[in-house]
Amino acid sequence: MSCWVLGVTPEGLLLLLYDHNHVRLLNPLTRHLTELPPLTTLLPSKDHSMLSFFNTGNFIATGSGIASDGSTMVLCFDMLHMLGMAKLGDDHWILLESRIGGLTGP
Repeated sequence: MSCWVLGVTPEGLLLLLYDHNHVRLLNPLTRHLTELPPLTTLLPSKDHSMLSFFNTGNFIATGSGIASDGSTMVLCFDMLHMLGMAKLGDDHWILLESRIGGLTGP
């Protein structure tokens, strides 16, 4: 199993990527691990192979944070021009903006 650090939130939580798809939020002080939706839910199904073929470095979150409600996570992937959000417990990310290969989200 491969593991990468996607980013760090202003609160000091670590965003981890396992096996090129599974996202987890780790509190390094308490070691509490929270599952987040898989990254494949940010991409159209035809582009799921991007997660295995492209350099995982493309998926480094250049911005991340938790909204004031305490349950909404926001990720910004600057290299991919993607912005997504998900609430803890969701099964998918909501794509707020994307400009990958001519695809532009809402």
